[in-house]
Amino acid sequence: MRNNSVVFIILFCLFACIAADSFADSDGVRIEFSAIPLNAGELREGGHATMRFRITNTGTGEPLTSLRPMVWIDRTNGPGERSAGSLACEDRVGAHLQRRLGARPDIDLGGYFILTMNSDASLSVIDPMNGVKGITQLYAMVTLDAPGEDWAADSDRGKLFVTMPSVRKVAVVDTGTFKVLKNIDAGSAPGRIALQPDGAYVWIGNNAGDRDESGVVAIDAERLTVAARIPTGAGHHDMAFSENSRYVFVTSDKDRTVSVIDTQLLRKIKDIETGGVPVAIAFSQASGAVYAASEDDGVITVIDAQRHEITARFGTAPGIAALRFSPDGRWGFAVNAKKDLVHIIDAMSNRAVHSVGTGAAPYQVAFTGKAAYIRSQGTGDITLIHLSDLDTNAPRAALRIPIGQSAPQASPSYSLAPALFPAPEGDVMLITNPADTLTYYYREDMQAPMGTFKNYGRSPRAVRVVDRGLREKGDGTYTAGIRLPESGAYQVAFFIDTPKVVECFELTVPPGHRLSNKHDKGLLKVEFLTRETKIRPGEKVGLQFRLTDAVSNEPKDGVGDLIVLASLASGQWQQRYQAKPVGGGIYETQLSLPRQGVYYVFLSSPSLKAGFNRMEHLVLQAADK
Repeated sequence: MRNNSVVFIILFCLFACIAADSFADSDGVRIEFSAIPLNAGELREGGHATMRFRITNTGTGEPLTSLRPMVWIDRTNGPGERSAGSLACEDRVGAHLQRRLGARPDIDLGGYFILTMNSDASLSVIDPMNGVKGITQLYAMVTLDAPGEDWAADSDRGKLFVTMPSVRKVAVVDTGTFKVLKNIDAGSAPGRIALQPDGAYVWIGNNAGDRDESGVVAIDAERLTVAARIPTGAGHHDMAFSENSRYVFVTSDKDRTVSVIDTQLLRKIKDIETGGVPVAIAFSQASGAVYAASEDDGVITVIDAQRHEITARFGTAPGIAALRFSPDGRWGFAVNAKKDLVHIIDAMSNRAVHSVGTGAAPYQVAFTGKAAYIRSQGTGDITLIHLSDLDTNAPRAALRIPIGQSAPQASPSYSLAPALFPAPEGDVMLITNPADTLTYYYREDMQAPMGTFKNYGRSPRAVRVVDRGLREKGDGTYTAGIRLPESGAYQVAFFIDTPKVVECFELTVPPGHRLSNKHDKGLLKVEFLTRETKIRPGEKVGLQFRLTDAVSNEPKDGVGDLIVLASLASGQWQQRYQAKPVGGGIYETQLSLPRQGVYYVFLSSPSLKAGFNRMEHLVLQAADK
């Protein structure tokens, strides 16, 4: 082991008694595992680290690419646990592959969660591959102080940032526990939010009515504190970043300007007048330029991202609502809500080369690696355009895919956050329809969605993915960012299906960081002692749970104002109960669920300043047995 200030590397350990043909192909596979602290820090509990696996052929040394490794991290009793049997690793991996409830890992790097931003003050967390205790795919529910408007994810640190304009704050959600860690004051009207490419700062557009307050707020993504408040022009703000994260470009539609902000100096260095009303902005890595689209005249203004000078202007048509570029930066899609069109921009020539019809009132666009998807307000259909066709004079006709029975505009729910988001499979798009209260799963070039995810009465306005899987970085290297669990010994179970490889590595997490992390102070751990999760409607049942201090692990006794909130998943019924202490950190109450359905049980304590979104919750089902 090297010094903690440098890379902490743990080489894989091979169980000698495991048959080679069961766990590796005939050529042999070598896996090198490293746990690397983020930002050159130290490996400490509560800190952030990158899990790195380099996979090569043992005979040739050639990297193995395009694999889909799955990884699970479990607490163990230390190195001595290996003596329990040579099949311990294989059994552990097998249990995780079967998704046994009793084998749920401490950290799962083998899948992803689907999150929806709902019209009420909540986020739904959906496990697309596995139901919770056989009841529902609704894995968790995050309760916010107010409805969300936009969100941005910091995958390396396991954080989700959600703007809440009505309470003037940004919620910070831990995507490992799906708990709100902190609410940050973000000005009078936080709207659009974005994480700069290098992950240093989260930027929030503050659409304040007061010109002096209108601008952007920069939040330090590591410290979760406001680093700067920078005035720009007045109005709504959209944002784009230069590729190297040095500059952020901010539109101000009322002042008709694009402000250039230096992210190292944290100050505005220039205002660029666009002439029109800029409502959308996007960066193209293919041209190294920023494109600002004006709603009133349809003019696209091209700004050099390094010299901050206008290099071109070209026209489309009035009515532009959004602008985004394809993943390679070649093709820009400017959706026109008034003309029911999408104008397709070639970044290599800085001109609009195609105009393609869409559904009524298009307003958002998202991409997979091969296609663009346009969502419209006035129809349940989405429009799909193949990127490979755009380099021709006559691209094939766009596809119209029916998504749901109703047009999104049938619901009053709307947010800046995207209603479309690509799934990790690469050719799958997730699409919400608030009018249907459903999220749809669509695989490319199918005639209809392959499935839906229910939201149990809540109206989903936006969707995104929290990807816990490993990401390929090239040269046979696969990585994922995690927040390190509490100190102790862990086993890292590694699995590849083709070629079949099962390996386990040891990881030791030293103590220390958690004790200095102010966000963990006062937090409680909840262990629900009631094992029966299915009960009869109307039947009075006892509920017991244990509280312990998250830092000291000591039982938390004597909490006299502990409230239990039982809520139907749809939010249409809820009831509060008082929990009584019975000793040893254990509390109990009795509750009754009125009708069949899925229910959430939340806990809070005003004296401990622990709201319903700060502690673990329980999922119950009321049904005739």
